[in-house]
Amino acid sequence: MLSTRMILEGIGEEVVSRLRSDLKNKSLVAGYPPPDASGDLVNSLRYEATDTNLKVYALQYIGALEFGRKPGKRPPRAVIRKWIDDKNIIPNQPFKDLDKAKNSLAFLIQRKIGEKGTLIYQQGGSDLLSSIINDSFIEKIKTELVFNTVEAIKSEILKGVAA
Repeated sequence: MLSTRMILEGIGEEVVSRLRSDLKNKSLVAGYPPPDASGDLVNSLRYEATDTNLKVYALQYIGALEFGRKPGKRPPRAVIRKWIDDKNIIPNQPFKDLDKAKNSLAFLIQRKIGEKGTLIYQQGGSDLLSSIINDSFIEKIKTELVFNTVEAIKSEILKGVAA
């Protein structure tokens, strides 16, 4: 019989493993590559299991990969610039200085996201998280935990009868 903690550790390992795989291999917007530009998000994934709960951790922007970013406030330009560098994007702009061209591209992307939101937002979100943590996954967890609890109770009853 497995302890509840062991069951939760197995679930945490499965969630983190599937997220890592999807971030490296799954396109969230048709025609675009998977979102793992720098590897920072994949490397941030971890979980902690106790006897009573499971927590899965990731960098904060994982939510933007599920729901997108709505129009309004522009994202920080430094974040966009880092993404350009991580993806090794070479702008096709009339600047002699590559650094200035990348900064200009970062501004244009930042402005476009501020005006229209991200492509993920425009398409109504993605299924990065919801393809893993969904009703069938929750039912699987419930079944494992209920079975484990019933087995523990049965074992305790049998110990009492044998005594």
